[in-house]
Amino acid sequence: MVLAVAGAPLSVEIVEQRATKLPDGTSKTEVLTSKVYRDGAGRMRTEMEEVGANGESAVIVNLFNKPDGFMAILLPV
Repeated sequence: MVLAVAGAPLSVEIVEQRATKLPDGTSKTEVLTSKVYRDGAGRMRTEMEEVGANGESAVIVNLFNKPDGFMAILLPV
């Protein structure tokens, strides 16, 4: 977890692997990739890529500006 902390800029990539066992006994594995950027003022941008069951990917961008109390979610389709 990355928190909005002023004075500590960073850039990280998070890779998460999820395994789900299906009712028919087979399993499904998903890999989710996120990128997090934080500037010196504590403002953050998170980019998450999700791949649907049909194989199509979508990117969701979260903007969090703690100093101004602002948050936005962007769906750049």
